[in-house]
Amino acid sequence: MTLNELIEALRAVDPTTVVERGFHHPHSYRGFYEELAFEPTGRTTVGEMLAAALDAHGTTYVGWKGGEYITMHGGSLCWLALEGSAGGEEITAELLTELLADVVRSAAETPTGPPGTRAFTRDQLADIGVPFELDGDEGTAQELSNRIVGSERWTDVRELVFRAPDDGLAYRVTYEVGSTESVDGVEPFHRAGPVVFAEHVEERAVVTREWRPAVERPARGREVSRALTEVRTVLSRAESALLGDGPTEYLYESDGRGLLMDAAGEWVAAYDPEHEEINAALQDVIALLGPWQRTGRPKGTEQQRQAALKGVPCACGRLWAGRVATGHSQHGARCAATE
Repeated sequence: MTLNELIEALRAVDPTTVVERGFHHPHSYRGFYEELAFEPTGRTTVGEMLAAALDAHGTTYVGWKGGEYITMHGGSLCWLALEGSAGGEEITAELLTELLADVVRSAAETPTGPPGTRAFTRDQLADIGVPFELDGDEGTAQELSNRIVGSERWTDVRELVFRAPDDGLAYRVTYEVGSTESVDGVEPFHRAGPVVFAEHVEERAVVTREWRPAVERPARGREVSRALTEVRTVLSRAESALLGDGPTEYLYESDGRGLLMDAAGEWVAAYDPEHEEINAALQDVIALLGPWQRTGRPKGTEQQRQAALKGVPCACGRLWAGRVATGHSQHGARCAATE
């Protein structure tokens, strides 16, 4: 199916129609760089699929081996495939008919969510700046908390707590962003469908008990050094690599071209055989490197920091940057490392 044929077919359907399975995020198809592909997604509207198709028309994409390929045009063939995959399946008239026949409801019907939630349409969230334009004028939401809670194949999953500008209440939602700069155009709420149920939350004190060092190490959240930069890079990658609770591996048909579907018409995803072990190891790394996480802007200018950094000699013969390490003493005093 060409891009023009796809656009024409989608325009013939009520854009508010919600379908169980659809597509979004157009990109250069890995199998044939000059052809167009869309990533499969869960519940979405026909209007959102049409918007993705129209957005692709006239767009030039970067090829997987570098360089810009021809601008996508009305005659470009269309595929349904994850970005970076040479598999997937061609979007044919039969496949599109199947997708459009799996109707859930009209988008005008706002469903009732679980107790303690508020239903927002994607447009309503965008109007108040959620999730990317928070803390603006009085009509935008206020960001209260934003952290990584997991990751998918190409995206990071983040948990956002915001204060709505109309009722002043705090709500929590999860959304996705590209895990690297090369992954853009990700619809943050594509897994939620056209309506996002935000959970009403309140800030409460949580008291815990834990074993802490008898001698607290100096806080280094605002310090800068080569070693700290390397550690923080590893910490950031570990946070991004968390797998979350869901399956991560999409399965394909035996010929490797089409995504495998179950009896209900859902794409089949499986767990990595060592899913839990990988997640546990990543959590251990995050806990281990957490004390060196950056917590604020460095003090002073780069030149001022360099001028203030002095070498401090130790009785064991080492030269320390700025101050001696725990268990060591400056030159002239006894050092635990020499005892």
